[in-house]
Amino acid sequence: MVATVGRCYTNPKDYAQENYYSTGDGLTNSEWLGKAASEQGLKGQIQEQHFHNAYQALDPNGDPLRRQQNYRKPVQRHNRPGTDVTLSAPKSISVAALVMGDNQILEAHKAAVRATMEYVEKNCIFYQTKQKGKKLLLQSKTAQIAVFHHDDNRNKDPQLHSHCVILNQTLCPDGKWRAVANEQLYTQIKTIGAYYAHELARQLEQIGCKIQWTDDHIFELAGVDKEKLDAIFSTRSNQIEAELEKLGLTRKTATAIQKQTVCLKTRKEKKHHHQPEDRERQLLEWKQRATQAGIKINREHRTQLEKAYNQPSHPGSIQKLLTEACNILTERQTAFIRHELLKECLRQSQGKYDPNLLLAHINQKEELVPTTDGRLTTKSQLSRERNIIQWANTGKNSRIPLASQEQAQIIAQQRGLNSGQTTALIHIVTSPDAVVLVQGNAGVGKTYTMNALKQTLCNQPIRGLAPSAAAADVLQTESGISSQTLASYLLTKNERLPQNEILLVDEAGMLSSVQMEQLLNKAQATNSRVILVGDTKQLSAVEAGAPFKLLQEHSLPTAIIDQNLRQRDPSLKQVVDLMATHDRDESSINQAYSCLYHQGKVKQIAAETERVEAIACDYLSRPTEVRNKTLIIAGTNADKQTLTTAIRQGLMNEGVLESESRLIQTLKRKDLDKFAITKAHHYQRGDVIKFQIDNAQFSRDFYYRVSDVDSITNTVTLIDSNGIDYTLPLDKYKQREVYQVQQLEIRPGEQMRFTKNISVHDYKQLNGQRFTVVGFTEDGQISLLTKGKTIAVSPSSLLHSDYRYVDTVHSSQGQTADYCIYCASAAKSLSIGRESFYVAASRAKQEFVVYTANATDLGVTVQISRANENASDLVSPSKDMEPKSPPAGEPLATPSITHLSTSKADSTEKASSLYQLSQLSDAELVSVARSVQQWLQNKPTEPSLNKGKALKSEIEELQRHKTKLSKQLVTQKQELNQLGQPRSLFNPFGVSGEIIENKQAEIQLTSSLLRDIESQRKKTTNSFTQWQSEARAFLDWEENPKTKKIKQLAEELESPLIRERIARITEEYTLYGAAKTILNKEGKRLGNGFYFFGNIYRIQQQETTLTIFHKDYNEPLFVATDNRANGGIIEVSQCNLTEEDKENIQGAAKYLEKQKTQSKGFSR
Repeated sequence: MVATVGRCYTNPKDYAQENYYSTGDGLTNSEWLGKAASEQGLKGQIQEQHFHNAYQALDPNGDPLRRQQNYRKPVQRHNRPGTDVTLSAPKSISVAALVMGDNQILEAHKAAVRATMEYVEKNCIFYQTKQKGKKLLLQSKTAQIAVFHHDDNRNKDPQLHSHCVILNQTLCPDGKWRAVANEQLYTQIKTIGAYYAHELARQLEQIGCKIQWTDDHIFELAGVDKEKLDAIFSTRSNQIEAELEKLGLTRKTATAIQKQTVCLKTRKEKKHHHQPEDRERQLLEWKQRATQAGIKINREHRTQLEKAYNQPSHPGSIQKLLTEACNILTERQTAFIRHELLKECLRQSQGKYDPNLLLAHINQKEELVPTTDGRLTTKSQLSRERNIIQWANTGKNSRIPLASQEQAQIIAQQRGLNSGQTTALIHIVTSPDAVVLVQGNAGVGKTYTMNALKQTLCNQPIRGLAPSAAAADVLQTESGISSQTLASYLLTKNERLPQNEILLVDEAGMLSSVQMEQLLNKAQATNSRVILVGDTKQLSAVEAGAPFKLLQEHSLPTAIIDQNLRQRDPSLKQVVDLMATHDRDESSINQAYSCLYHQGKVKQIAAETERVEAIACDYLSRPTEVRNKTLIIAGTNADKQTLTTAIRQGLMNEGVLESESRLIQTLKRKDLDKFAITKAHHYQRGDVIKFQIDNAQFSRDFYYRVSDVDSITNTVTLIDSNGIDYTLPLDKYKQREVYQVQQLEIRPGEQMRFTKNISVHDYKQLNGQRFTVVGFTEDGQISLLTKGKTIAVSPSSLLHSDYRYVDTVHSSQGQTADYCIYCASAAKSLSIGRESFYVAASRAKQEFVVYTANATDLGVTVQISRANENASDLVSPSKDMEPKSPPAGEPLATPSITHLSTSKADSTEKASSLYQLSQLSDAELVSVARSVQQWLQNKPTEPSLNKGKALKSEIEELQRHKTKLSKQLVTQKQELNQLGQPRSLFNPFGVSGEIIENKQAEIQLTSSLLRDIESQRKKTTNSFTQWQSEARAFLDWEENPKTKKIKQLAEELESPLIRERIARITEEYTLYGAAKTILNKEGKRLGNGFYFFGNIYRIQQQETTLTIFHKDYNEPLFVATDNRANGGIIEVSQCNLTEEDKENIQGAAKYLEKQKTQSKGFSR
């Protein structure tokens, strides 16, 4: 499943040549889509001349639609004809539709393409214009789209895909044609691809296809041998992967540029079919290849009920799905774009819901709050921030000072604190507040000040907290304050915590909003005070929010330590001091970078191989004592791995790493969110799972390896160290970590670090703790030197370890070194910014050197802030308390037929045919339409036959499993009885107690499995009973005579004549409503009526009659009487308004709805 966006073919005829159904000038496998095409009378099949005209921004007659730029040098620049969005079906879908000839699947693809292009037209089509000298990017919501459905790739393999050529002209609201600003097509390409994928899945399920998801937005037909299919019909993909393998890369590890380079390198010239027999010959060849390979694709056909409807329900409601999607998006970002929420909803719904329905719920969800820059945040995040501020404010003047100012000054003088450190110490100990803030730049001696705090407090209870184990270890070592990770403290139950503690939080700038709220809640529960020490200018938390900055910005007293004590080199100190002011002066980073560049410390090497070699040589050429004081920092994990490989090779060449080696297995945690961890396609055989808490089946003390993955049942089979198999339903026991196993070569002399906190009996390791491999023992153990001690451990003790030659910027925060080498290869990477550059530069005392692919690009990137945001900074005051408004650019809603007041009498009995409908009055017609709509809206849920079959099958399977386990339990109990009493002093010939205990454990496990299966069987039986009830209710509704009559009326209401009448009535209601808005906003009461006098129109209302005049004429343009109070409708007796009049009146009403000000043609 692929969605790509790019430039159109240079020659428009290429689209026709690639279309294998071309006959003369007709392209029978093509179609026009979009409102801009319809406006030109272009519908259905594309004619080659019409497409050629559209390519040049001409209408079907060859006349220009819009003004085009005339370039003096046409060889250098050309007008952009359009943008090509290509949507490709999964391989199994392509083979089923094209090779097996399943036309229903082919039509499902086309329907998904049309639905996706409708989304694109409504959400991705913009134009640029000027208003009052300012350039504006506005939404037009009209597109001219030429769709060409193709069926093979460059290697002549079956590949169903559609080129959707979005021509470079759009009809704007003012009636003018303008060029399309296509940025949103590129920005939303992943959402567009997801929309197509999930709509295709929905269409396929409706025609009876079973699908199997293989990734978040990728699926195949269930039961298809994907490996065999790819081997026969994915030669193009296989070529690319083989070429990547030569470079030591895969699709997942290669960068976008690397993949594009390989794709172009292996691309063959496109060969076209010029004759129908060529097409037939290729189809025959595909079928022969499929037959020889034994490829079969079958699908079950549904009953009439299933063909009419199949809407499998998502576990829970759409509102629940939206809530879960919002929660996942806001785990790591405070605000998000609307289309990102749609993409996440699609990922979680997996084709179960119509995307239009999801969009409608997104637009109506009250939890969402628009930000001032057009994104969305949530009320939950705003509430969390309010709680943080409220708790801090409530704690003001609620505590007794910890010490006097005189005591603090004495300690400060004894310890030689500078003025900033002394001020901070005094601020902490004399503050009467429950929350105390200390803002300290990098390298100003914050930890040293905390050591002085420890001395000032004497024996008062103080606990140190830090975001990581390594940071907590440093805090404890350098300050003398007993410290732990913040996470471990937050997991401790309140009843196990002492009261009235002092909680000192280091690196407070790296706390997320969720962590800060949890911390303050605990502090409140234990009556503890909180001292937050950190730097808002360094890196933020991985999760969302910047609460340390939030508290500082809300007038909480903050002590500042800003005297830089770290840098010894004057030039480097100048650079770091400039960077330290980037929160107040954004130009300071540019000045710092310029200084660094002119000092010759920014080295530009474009080629990656040469750049990596240069960094490795720089490090390896240094004396050993200098190497030990040099910190290497990489901008990305990919750079970290590449550099580590190069440095290790150099150390092996030098003999620093000895020749003897051993391969060990290490675990790399998979970054799975709450949804992904419950889906089978995120697991592979060989993965390792560790549960965070004990549960009925699994222990938190053991590791379990994945031996099998079943996407159909959404389960994995696990095996423990004793070889016992377990089945894990992935929607259960979700508190687990999932790891990928990696092979790591280690040698004596290897510099490494632990990557996880582990404490077992007398063995303890900290995340980030460093160690050196000393050697290997004869009994298979590994000797390590860590914290000045040599210990021997088993290879399994190094499951959570890695090389430590290179750090990321995030892991380097809190470290200090004499020398620092910074690899910022990807100069435009999102991992590089103002904060990360400041952190990297401020680690060094004497020298800071930067290596990059492009020094100019890096100079721009380091000026961009990547700091976390706070929701309250992004919304207008009290915005989160206001009702959610429609999205910017959306038209105000016009009354639909269901909004029209109607007579209480049921007029459906009066209208039994199309002729009778046409004879009804407007009021009666509205009543009929409303009754029909209400009846259809009350339609009971239509059951899915597949769901019923699946539930019944699951019950039968569970019953079989239960029977099997019951027999197994009886056998196990009999075996236990046969074992008799355990061996003892009085029973010397009995079996050992261990054997009996093992058998008892087996019985316990089998009993536990039986209980789980019985519970699941009852749950499934209840679901099946509910399904049967829904099926009966639906069939009763379907067989109701009134339903049949209502359905007939619904069809007749769709006739052109009736639809035209209803559209007229709706328009009249809209005009009446617009005129009333103008009267209400700008009108005046005179005598017995309301009057409005504008520059173009005057409007008056006397009693229930409203009249619109042109200001210079007495002949009414519009007369309407409101009879709704008497059970009638708004009846329009005269309407002579032109289209321009209607646009003027409705436009003015919309304008007045937004703000009360002068409007052209309506000012007083």
